[in-house]
Amino acid sequence: ILTLAKELYATNVDEKTAEPMVTGLYSSRDSFLSLVAMERATHTLEKHHHQAAMLGIWCGDVTTTLKTAIETRTVTETLLSAAAMVCGRDLYRAAVSCYVSQLKESRDFVSAATYMLLLNEVHSAIDMLVKEDCYREAIAIAKLRLSPTHPKLLEIYRLWAGKQEREMQLDSAV
Repeated sequence: ILTLAKELYATNVDEKTAEPMVTGLYSSRDSFLSLVAMERATHTLEKHHHQAAMLGIWCGDVTTTLKTAIETRTVTETLLSAAAMVCGRDLYRAAVSCYVSQLKESRDFVSAATYMLLLNEVHSAIDMLVKEDCYREAIAIAKLRLSPTHPKLLEIYRLWAGKQEREMQLDSAV
């Protein structure tokens, strides 16, 4: 408290030894909101999107924060969790789609498929996994989500066996 008083009233402060103090936490709500808005803007300009998003969630501004994350392609699992509770269906689906694209770009195809299933894009998830040679995962999803007689299941087995045969892994191809 003594440091705060010295800072606020600038009495007997030795500038060489005084630690800089951020008084925003002790200011009025309006001043503090202004400080947080400036901090969010700074994080955004410096491409520290995660920090900006956290401040957005803390402020209760999930919708705007999520829209910004979609625009900047910086959607996170935390934002998706918050969005599921607060945002409308269309915005949530847009956020999940954006996150799926981010996961594909980072070559995390299994996670991308998992989020595609949240959008009920079962066939697209399976097709993507097959395209990326993730046959085990594609078969697992097909067996869990499709009819046991669905032709896609047999197609995946054939494609996987063909790949194993081409790679001379004949024991696995049988």
